[in-house]
Amino acid sequence: MGKTKRPSTGAVLPDFLYLGPVSAASDLKFLCAQGITVVISIGKSPARKHENISTEGGSRQEVITYHRLTLEDKEDADLSKCVQTACAILDEASTAKQRVLVHCSAAISRSPAVVAGYLILRRGYSLGESLDVLKQARPAVSPNRGFLEQLRKMEGEVGGARKGVGDGEGEGEVQDALAKEQ
Repeated sequence: MGKTKRPSTGAVLPDFLYLGPVSAASDLKFLCAQGITVVISIGKSPARKHENISTEGGSRQEVITYHRLTLEDKEDADLSKCVQTACAILDEASTAKQRVLVHCSAAISRSPAVVAGYLILRRGYSLGESLDVLKQARPAVSPNRGFLEQLRKMEGEVGGARKGVGDGEGEGEVQDALAKEQ
């Protein structure tokens, strides 16, 4: 008997926020099993694989809503607009107690950078903490150098990290990531 290959998707914030590659967004069985009803697709020109679709989930019908956000995986790409739009979607989903999958092509640079921006701006994480949480959910996470610099700037704009900054916590992760890009 062969095993069914499952998308390598991880829970960033259990029962709310998931991170994964494009394959997870098109796996309706996986989305239904996880109770995901919102998908944020991030890419140069995100594919229109699904519009809003309805699925049968036991005795109830679920609607999966797809949002497409444009962001190139280039160091000079402006991350802030994409992060702000994603934050608005995530805030609404959180209030409605919905589960969300955020993905890009491989869930290595773009979608992790956007989720890190959300964790920094809305959840009070430091950049180092957000990278730690993302790498626990998906070890391949490695935002490009330009995204890391923009995330550091976002962190500073919200008054630095409310936890973990100043004491060096999580800073090794950021320094390692920046050094790896050189």
